[in-house]
Amino acid sequence: MGKSSILVLGITVAACSSESSTTFTDCKIGELTGTWRVTYTETDGTCGPLPSETASFNPGKQDPAAANCTFRTNTISADKCRADQDWTCPTTSGRGTSRWTGVTTHSTTNTLSSTLTLQLTDPSITCRSTYTVIWTRL
Repeated sequence: MGKSSILVLGITVAACSSESSTTFTDCKIGELTGTWRVTYTETDGTCGPLPSETASFNPGKQDPAAANCTFRTNTISADKCRADQDWTCPTTSGRGTSRWTGVTTHSTTNTLSSTLTLQLTDPSITCRSTYTVIWTRL
């Protein structure tokens, strides 16, 4: 994926979800804070591997990179264990867009898991991939 940088995440942890086989019930999607390590595993598609990254979340303070993003869907379940999302951001090159759709669930106190599909459209690359994303609080 070296041809174009994209805003990968930094938006999603603000919402999580719980269709998990575990019995974790202390979900807090929309209220999570702190610093998280985000790792991506491509499960299918043509975009290729994405590097791990660190994301910080502070309630009431929007990530400057997310300011230019547009949400079509950002629905948090009543129990704050699941987030259904669909958002589009400009690529860091400013010449294209990255659209992310999927579900995030709150698995344990310090772990979130997502299945997210990326549709990247940029003059230098067009691709579509699905990733398993693990968020681990640092």
